[in-house]
Amino acid sequence: VMWITCLVATISHLDGSGATTMLVTIPMMLPIYKKMKIRPQALLLLAAICSGSMNMTPWCSSVLRLTSATGGDAMELWRYVLPLQIVCLILSYLVIPLARLERKNGAGMTAEEFQSLKATLNQPVETKVSMKVIYFDIALTIAILIAMLSGIIKSNLGFMVALAVALVVNFPNPKEQTKKVKEFGGTALNMIMIIFSIGVLVGVLKDSGMMDGMVALILAIIPESLGSHITWIISALSVPLSMFLGSDTVYMAVAPIMANVVTAYGSTMLQLNAAFLIGACLSANLCLVGPTPYLALGLADVDMPSNLKYCFPWVFGMSLVVSVLAGIMGVIPF
Repeated sequence: VMWITCLVATISHLDGSGATTMLVTIPMMLPIYKKMKIRPQALLLLAAICSGSMNMTPWCSSVLRLTSATGGDAMELWRYVLPLQIVCLILSYLVIPLARLERKNGAGMTAEEFQSLKATLNQPVETKVSMKVIYFDIALTIAILIAMLSGIIKSNLGFMVALAVALVVNFPNPKEQTKKVKEFGGTALNMIMIIFSIGVLVGVLKDSGMMDGMVALILAIIPESLGSHITWIISALSVPLSMFLGSDTVYMAVAPIMANVVTAYGSTMLQLNAAFLIGACLSANLCLVGPTPYLALGLADVDMPSNLKYCFPWVFGMSLVVSVLAGIMGVIPF
């Protein structure tokens, strides 16, 4: 059941939306978790770390916002952190310790309960389109992902082409197409405004001299002995930093300032972006100032204190393991 949860969260996050992932994963899996007496916090944890691992793909908002603020390239950053993303996904699917913890807490079901659950899950699923269209959508999704991740086409062009084709195939009626564009277009416009706002903020900070002043102050405070290790330290502390400040603050305000600091000590922009990205992605659904975590809490009927108490040690521990491996691999040097 936990592996299925990981798979559902991983696949549903291909569009890069944390809200979509939670809306798909939690209502689907929560009834099964309740019947198996597994705490809902375990469901939230698995959904968080799997969606966080997938949040490192080049079209996700985390990568786009971070590279917009620091002047990097989304595809270049994704290729650089790809080994770490694979490590995160592997760690996410290693749910045996979590399963043992839940079993000690009373999780499980009798043979009769399992047969009843199996009968419920075997009910046929109604779809609004034909199976031919579903198979076409799967093939289109796989093809466009391969084309974008291999660098054959840019992600913006790839999504525009895929959207045009999918709209025509799934909704042949122009009125239906217009309705769907209006229904989901708000999210895209919101992201466009965020990217523009990042550009304005960074421009003001740079041209006003505020960024230079803050960088000079930070350089004066940091001990010389820690300067060469600052990038890895950022990686190790990025989970609590992102949880309390929020990813927008980290990407738009902290990252551009620290970019000039770490380059003064010999680190590269890619290393800094990777350091911020790991913790910010993994902790995205534990953030105290973001909307998606509270959406997930409402769907699972869990309060934030109990969720943090359950999830934080796992997420923070996972980020530390990834940071150590990143240091060993040279992606984020110690």
